[in-house]
Amino acid sequence: MFDFLSFWQANTPIFSILIPAFTGFILLLLGNPGAGALKEDWRQPWRRGISLISAIAGLITAVSYLLVANTGQITVYQLSEWSAPFGIVLILDRLSAFMLVLTYALAVPVLWYASENWDTRGRYFHAIFHFLLMGLCGAFLTGDLFNLFVFFEILLMASYVLLLHGQGKPRFQLGVH
Repeated sequence: MFDFLSFWQANTPIFSILIPAFTGFILLLLGNPGAGALKEDWRQPWRRGISLISAIAGLITAVSYLLVANTGQITVYQLSEWSAPFGIVLILDRLSAFMLVLTYALAVPVLWYASENWDTRGRYFHAIFHFLLMGLCGAFLTGDLFNLFVFFEILLMASYVLLLHGQGKPRFQLGVH
């Protein structure tokens, strides 16, 4: 029999990275007919709903992390049981849990506000936003400098794409120069 609670406790930190990663991937798979047809697209409410549900799930996950970390327990997760110099090590302590709660507490109202038609200005706003969340969560949880650099790169690429996303050539020229 599969015990979800023990699975959750054993793999706790990875979920805050996997939730936005899978959400971003699913939102990319939903596709888009083009920027001109975006306002009439039947997929847009689905994108908004999936994005908001994922952000709320991330907030609930982050609050559960904070409750675990508030007991004084520091959770160390070694991805695929590889040791620290060779594998990805995630560390969940009070500071990282608080930063995750703060990140998702800001992400939920941002997505709510963006769903009031700001997200129609670009084709892949919600997917890019979730990749940005993935980079932020990974940067807060990582246990070494190399993976911090990797998550910063993910974060920076998503933020640059989000900056240049939508509005066509004038916005792109202003963002690049």
